[in-house]
Amino acid sequence: MEQAISYCPFCGTDISIKDTHRLEDILSADSEFQIGFADGTEAAVKGCHPIDFSIYHRTGGWTGSVVEFTGSEKQKQFFKTGSRIDFYEEDILSIRNNQNGETVYQRQQS
Repeated sequence: MEQAISYCPFCGTDISIKDTHRLEDILSADSEFQIGFADGTEAAVKGCHPIDFSIYHRTGGWTGSVVEFTGSEKQKQFFKTGSRIDFYEEDILSIRNNQNGETVYQRQQS
């Protein structure tokens, strides 16, 4: 993945993708992932790309294409197969690579 450069709108400092997206090495891989979120929902996603800091002024934002979503009926209607989902690293509990079943990220409990 090409190293994207952005600028903080408040102070003008260069912000690289590595600085704002801790899971870049995992989520930028060309794989399908099962992501478990802190609210108990899960989503199988593919084609993940970082959301530039300048869009929402938040770090750790990602967007991906929904393969399958597990949650309430209302959420399932919103996150249908093929739709896009935006999410933040701070909301992720775990990430599993669906190609090989390997857990590639597990949030450390504090």
